[in-house]
Amino acid sequence: MLTSIRSRDTSTYSRVTKTRRSTGSHSGAGACGPACAYSGAMPSWLIRGLVMAVLHAIAAVVLAKVTVFRPTEVDLVTVAVVAVLVGTAALWSALDAWLRVPDHARAWFIGSLIAGPVAGVLTVIGRSLFVDQTGLSALGGALTGGAAFTALLILVPAGLGMLVGGRLAKPDEDSDGETATQEPRTTPAG
Repeated sequence: MLTSIRSRDTSTYSRVTKTRRSTGSHSGAGACGPACAYSGAMPSWLIRGLVMAVLHAIAAVVLAKVTVFRPTEVDLVTVAVVAVLVGTAALWSALDAWLRVPDHARAWFIGSLIAGPVAGVLTVIGRSLFVDQTGLSALGGALTGGAAFTALLILVPAGLGMLVGGRLAKPDEDSDGETATQEPRTTPAG
């Protein structure tokens, strides 16, 4: 009895899966493709966009706090914050290109467009909670000029990182461009 229920459930699942694949009606399909449509994984552009938005919002709040409470140290902190933001986007995108992550350029483009407005909203919230009681009047500027600047501050270093990372040899290739085959060990390491 139990095996007949399992086989019936399996055949129903495979019919539904085939129908969804042929019609594209699954809600998870789309930007990240069929690989994450059934696995429940987040699209790579969403991960990059949200992580960079949170990083940019934290940086903006820290910079605003330093500006208010330690105005003599603003120059050094500004340079350090911009270096961290640019370095993060460049390094992460270079790793994506080097590891040949599929569709990495589109993921960084969409991610930067998502990160801009999200970082703007998070910055206004963070500044209102931790710095100077910023109100909703600051939201307009954060969602227009601030969002555009954030998107560019992600997109330009990411583009440079992808350019550099794409020119590096694949991690699984040797210097001749051929795939390296690793022979199994016969003796334990050590």
